[in-house]
Amino acid sequence: MNDFNQIQELWNSQSKKKTSIHPHDIIQKTEIQIQKIKNKYIGTAIILAITLAVLIAYFFWIGFYQLSLFTTGMSLMIGMLSWRITLELISMKRFSKIKPNASFVEYSERITAYHIWRKKVHLLHTPIIYLSYIAGFVLLLPVFKSNMSAGMFWYCAISGSVFLIGFGFLLISLIQKEIKMLNYLKEITNFKD
Repeated sequence: MNDFNQIQELWNSQSKKKTSIHPHDIIQKTEIQIQKIKNKYIGTAIILAITLAVLIAYFFWIGFYQLSLFTTGMSLMIGMLSWRITLELISMKRFSKIKPNASFVEYSERITAYHIWRKKVHLLHTPIIYLSYIAGFVLLLPVFKSNMSAGMFWYCAISGSVFLIGFGFLLISLIQKEIKMLNYLKEITNFKD
């Protein structure tokens, strides 16, 4: 019986905190998260736009205007980056239509529709864009080999390949995280039914 009294005393000695979470606090935290996500999209679009500008500048600086492996490879890389920037801008616009102060049902439906869009971007568009970008890079390698020293060619070939492989793994990881979020939001939306 002594053990029970000790347990009872421990139970009674606990502080009785009252946690009150106001809807305003939840909306404010949601708005902060939304702003972080918007900043992420803006950052991604800026990085892609800078990369695109560098590729375009390099393309015109070299001055290959006739159809060749270089023109085809650079055009493929430039086109794929342009496509990805367009997808990110569309995603940003769709995301900005989601209002955290909407009803739970409306918010859940909009966020789920947004993440379904992102799933299409990741599972359909991203592999096409990434593989086409790699194809563009591969088309540039013979041009690099004939126009660069052996050391510079191998540096470009190896560092480019390592970057593309590493970036591919990073991309897969990020896509998996976003798909997990989509599945979680589907569960929440199904919970309301």
